[in-house]
Amino acid sequence: MTGITLYDKLWNEHLVCVEPDGSALIYIDRQLVHEVTSPQAFEGLRLAGRKPWRISANLAVVNFLPIPALDGGHMVFLAAEAITGKPVNEDLQIKLTIGGMVALLCLMVLAFRNDIMFFLGAWM
Repeated sequence: MTGITLYDKLWNEHLVCVEPDGSALIYIDRQLVHEVTSPQAFEGLRLAGRKPWRISANLAVVNFLPIPALDGGHMVFLAAEAITGKPVNEDLQIKLTIGGMVALLCLMVLAFRNDIMFFLGAWM
């Protein structure tokens, strides 16, 4: 039995078809949305007339949004401290962080619900 590389295993498992011009169409089940490379990737899909299959499976790097549970929220606390000269009340930070986490969980539940509805709609 001959060995096969990890790259070849991944390629073979994700290859959908090979186009007549030699280009390959592969299935990617996760997309990391990043400010540097994603615009080119999505533009390439648009030019080819293709759409991302499950947009809710994309992982966007949004940790700098000003939501207290994310890095951006901590930056807001630090900015408030720089402006006022004293730290934000710890109880307030805890309450806002918990509220931010609840908001993020609600967003995740909504995305999960949309995936389930899409899946059920595709099979019904």
